[in-house]
Order: sequence, then structure tokens, then C-alpha cells
Amino acid sequence: MKLLNSYLNKYGFFLFAIITFAIAITRVPFWDEAHGYDISCLSLGEIFHLTRIEGHFLVWFLILKPFSFVELYPYPMLILNWAFMALAVFILWKKAPFSPLAKFLICFSTPCLLYFAPVARCYSVGILFLFLICTFYPKRLEKPRLFAFLILICANTSVLALVGSFYIALAFLFDLIKGYLKKRISNRKLIETVLIFILCALLILAQTYNLRHSGIRGSFVFSDSFLAHIFKIDLFFLLTVFPVLVFKHSKRAFYFAFCVYFTLSYIFFFVHFGSYWNHYFYYIYFIVLFWLFKKQLFKNKILKILFYSTLILLTFPNTLHKDSKLLHIYSSKANKIAEYIASKDYLKNAKLYSLQWWSDITPSAGVYLAKNNIKIYDVENNDKRSFKSIEKMSYWANSYTDIDSFYNLVDKNKDNYVLTANLLGSLKFKNTNILMIDNNYIFYTPKGEYLFELKDDKKKDLGLLIYKISKI
Repeated sequence: MKLLNSYLNKYGFFLFAIITFAIAITRVPFWDEAHGYDISCLSLGEIFHLTRIEGHFLVWFLILKPFSFVELYPYPMLILNWAFMALAVFILWKKAPFSPLAKFLICFSTPCLLYFAPVARCYSVGILFLFLICTFYPKRLEKPRLFAFLILICANTSVLALVGSFYIALAFLFDLIKGYLKKRISNRKLIETVLIFILCALLILAQTYNLRHSGIRGSFVFSDSFLAHIFKIDLFFLLTVFPVLVFKHSKRAFYFAFCVYFTLSYIFFFVHFGSYWNHYFYYIYFIVLFWLFKKQLFKNKILKILFYSTLILLTFPNTLHKDSKLLHIYSSKANKIAEYIASKDYLKNAKLYSLQWWSDITPSAGVYLAKNNIKIYDVENNDKRSFKSIEKMSYWANSYTDIDSFYNLVDKNKDNYVLTANLLGSLKFKNTNILMIDNNYIFYTPKGEYLFELKDDKKKDLGLLIYKISKI
């Protein structure tokens, strides 16, 4: 065992860093990553506006913003994300009170190895600062300003990171006031720390004022993978038995476990059900909880067994079976779609319209096309954001319901093409009869007849269909 621990200490982190770097730079960003990059290209005011919808806060967008002015997408974004997660794992190896085997199992868990490290989202920054908070937690009263600053950054990465940092901040403020009353904290440290928290609160309020969800209410939808069923069982345990076991050994650990897991579950049940990568934060906070309170919790054999069994279960990449939603993150063809569109002269001077927002076409391929000065008009989203990759139509298409209004807005002096991943006949249109002739479509509406002609050089293998639009 000593020999194994020695090898893990020497090579565990470097193995993780090499594998995840190779995965990160060889994959194509999927639509959520491209969307984050697109947001970073907006003005600060527009970013503030979007955080009320996105659930992702300023920090990640500000980190990406300097790279939005250079045409190096996606490598700066992918490498930065990898660096943040690699640094988080490095801190885990150096500072976490776990055995080398436990650290190895955490690093090579499905969430860390296959999602947080290679997929360029705001979560890696949040995890890094959560781990920094854990590192400085024992010295929080010695360095209150630094500890408060770490909480400020962590809270402003995403709603999911805000949940844990908020409850840590409340406990810290209690300790701070108690330390001040016992004259262990100077007036200056107290005032400056409180000012940092006030700044943090103002930033969060500015980004969440009149908060709007994206229209997808909770119901806690899981995929059908084995890991999903494990999460369902764990969720019941985390909200019932687990806090009771924790309470016996540490009231503060009980406070953190109950508040964090209850808040996450409330969000996923009643606000937004989230995607499976959002649910991975149950696991991240599980690690944080045992990092902060390991000494107390490991006194209970059941909790110790629970800790290691959870790490072992999540180490196997059991979400990567053929039906797993994780596969779409590694199967994006956005770069090839962009190359194909840019290579066609007839598309360069035409107007392009996307009928699907969350796809490899928009925003994914759109970000690649921006460097070729090719923009795609998006007809699904009704807002006035001036994304780098897309332009906006001036009406709400509402799932492609109004062909007449759509055609009234196309450029009559240019060729117009619709880009879609699905046959037009599979989409829903209002007050429209559809006739299909050799993969071409004629749309009959009360106001006219429209021909959607499928181009001969279509690329079905890329998930791209190109239709030329004309009125009959």
C-alpha cells in the first residue's frame, strides 16, 4: 500500500493533467461552450443582462473577454478551462486531507476527468475557488480579507458555486463577529472584510435582479444511465439519512450538508431541472464537505465507507454508453460545418438563417464562421444581443410557426438559405400545408406559396441541410 501511495503521489496529478489536456485540445466545443464564448464578446451591460437568464455569472465571461478580440477560437478557451481545473486538482493533491488513493479516485471520476477538465464552462473556475476556500478555511480568521475575496470570486462564477459559497460565507460571518467580540479580529480587518461581502452581495444582486429562468421548470429529469440511478438513490440519502449521520459528529457539517443539498434540490425540482453536469455538483459538494470536516466525519465508519464507495462508483466512466447524453459533448461537428459553409462561394454573399439555436449550427458553427465575416441570422431567439456569431431577426419565430412573417424579413436582393439539422417536414409551422417533392418543400399559407429547395451539395453526414428560399 505504501508503494501504491508513493506512485500515486508522484504521478497521479501529472497523469490527470496529461490525459485531460489531450482530451481538451482535441475535441470541438459543443453549443453551451460556444454560447459562453459568444456572451464574452458582448458589452459589459449586455453580459449583466444575460446573467439573469443564464445562471452563469461574470467571472468566466470576463476571463474569456480578452480572447474575443483575437481569432484563435476555441483553443484559448479550452486551455484556460483545463488550466483552472488542473490547478484545482493540484490544490486537491497538495492540500486535501485525503489519502493518495482517495485523491486519485476523485481526479479520475467521471465529472472531473470527462466533463469539468475538458469542457470549457464556468464550472472549473468555481471548483478551483471552492477548493481554495477549503484550503484557507482553517486560517479564515487569520486572513479574513483573503477568505472573503475567495468567496466573492467563487460566488460570481455560477449559481451552483454561489450555493456553497453563500452558506460558507454565513458561517464565516458568524465566526468573524464572534472573533471580533473576543478581540481576535481588529476593527480594520472586520470593516474591510464586511466591505468585500457588501461588494459581493451587490454584484450578485446586479446579476440576479428580476431573475428569470429559461422557461424550463423543474421536475428533475435524469438520463437513463446507470449513474443517473445512483444519483437518485444518493439524493434520497443525502436529504434524509446523511444529515442525521453528520449531525452526530459536527453540527456545522450538518448545517452545510443540509443547506447545500436542500438548496440544490429545490433549484432542480422547482426552478430549473438542470442538465446532468449541473447534478455533478452534488458530488463536488460531497468532496467539499469531507474536506472541511473529515476529522469529525471519519469517526463514523458508515460515513467513511460512504465516502470511499461514492468515490469508487463515480470513478468508472459509466455514463459513456451509447445512449448517454455525455456523448454529444464529444461528437460536435461544428468546425466541419463551418469549414463547409465557408468553402461555398454561393453561401458567402447570401443571407443565412438558422432554424435551430441549440445545435452544431448555431451557436457552435457560427462562432467559427465569425472569423470569415459570415453571420447567421437566428430566427428562434427574441432578444437584442449582438452576438459575434449570429444576427437576430426582429420577431419571435416561436418554433418556426410563421412562414409569412419570416419571408417578409428576408433580403429580397440576395439569395436566402435556411440551415437546419432536420428535414423541414419534421418541424412545426402554423397555418401551413406542406408538400414534399424530391426532398424539396412547398409551403402553402393563406398569404402565399414558398419553395424550400434542398441543395445538391447537402451534407447530411454533418447534420447540415441547406435549403434555398424563394416565393412562388
